[in-house]
Amino acid sequence: MLSDDQMREALDAAMTDFVTAVEAIRPEQWGASSPCEGWTVHDVVDHVVLGDHFCVRVISGASMSEAIEGLVGIDPDQSDVVGVVRGAAADARTAFAGPLDREVDHPVGVIPARRFLGFRILDQLGHAWDLQMAIRSQPVRLDQHAIDVALQVAAAEREMLESSAHFATAPGDGGGVSGSMQQFLTAVGRRADWQP
Repeated sequence: MLSDDQMREALDAAMTDFVTAVEAIRPEQWGASSPCEGWTVHDVVDHVVLGDHFCVRVISGASMSEAIEGLVGIDPDQSDVVGVVRGAAADARTAFAGPLDREVDHPVGVIPARRFLGFRILDQLGHAWDLQMAIRSQPVRLDQHAIDVALQVAAAEREMLESSAHFATAPGDGGGVSGSMQQFLTAVGRRADWQP
């Protein structure tokens, strides 16, 4: 079983991978397609920033509807998009620094903050990969510790992942794949050979 510190470290690493990918986005790439079907680079970054804001609010005790109200994402034309992404990530890290056994309101139901932290690891890491693929970052890299933790989270959340409409393919489709990166991509419904 993963410790709270292992999960926090994995979130930190996944957020670092995501911010690094955002730093590499060129102005003309914000409208580029991404491995998230129907989502542009802007949509992916906006989703992650909104997710960070949402998690801060629900961990602070807001209901899901209260947490969603008035959320504002990113404008790629603003002067410091990377600063906004970094700030949202820092706020989320701080929110998860407290006890992880408290319950939070989430679209899947009322869940422990620890489970929500696992979701954020999957989300941040998966979308870091999406951005790297969309902007043709070479080589595509994700933190190995974060992948290892994410694989354990994905195994525990297999049923939720397979029933989610937010993943392009069913996580069980890639049976027999090898390598931790490939296993992670399969678990979150991504194809390593994605092309725009």
